[in-house]
Amino acid sequence: MRDLEGLSAALKLDRFALIGASMGGANAVAFAAVRPDLVTGLVLEDPAIFLPRADGQVAGQSRIPNEVNSTPTSFNTWDEAAEYARGRRPTLSGAGLEAYLRATLKPLDDGRVTWRYDLEGIRRAMQARRGEHAEQGLWSQVAQVRCPTLILRAAQSDVVSPEAVAALLASIPTARAVEIPRAGHSIHLDNLSDYMAAVAPFISSLKRPLGASASA
Repeated sequence: MRDLEGLSAALKLDRFALIGASMGGANAVAFAAVRPDLVTGLVLEDPAIFLPRADGQVAGQSRIPNEVNSTPTSFNTWDEAAEYARGRRPTLSGAGLEAYLRATLKPLDDGRVTWRYDLEGIRRAMQARRGEHAEQGLWSQVAQVRCPTLILRAAQSDVVSPEAVAALLASIPTARAVEIPRAGHSIHLDNLSDYMAAVAPFISSLKRPLGASASA
């Protein structure tokens, strides 16, 4: 949240929409709850916002932490990194795999390849978020969201259950949901065309004056 505040200030953004995928969806919800003055709308792409444990777990609730904890910090070559990515993201191939590698990896001076993101920071954050108390805290922030919200669920998701989508819709009065076919957890990489078909008109609608028609 502090990163978003600093970035928006540096770019002099008075109001903006947030798109958050997986853990980014949880981060976006938390930011919108605390800084509603800045956020015009949210797109939550298969967000890692889990129901309380009493309501049961989905497979991704344990898969994602295990995956993060076992992720190598670097690879000897780009080919080695690509092979690892194919093993972890079997639905990715071709342009989607190339886009994933470009977005998430970078070369090191010694020729190895490492992640662009802070892997150790993510591990610490996920550890801090574990437990029912953390989940209840996030759901209290979900209930504070009042901006227009688009929830995207992957048809093949093991992270977001239909029950979780229903709970999100019940908690956010301005939300609507779209299920994206032929997609796993990384919707924009698995099915970019249907992702854009849902996201683009939603983002455009945020630019229209309140009450304006769709053709305005």
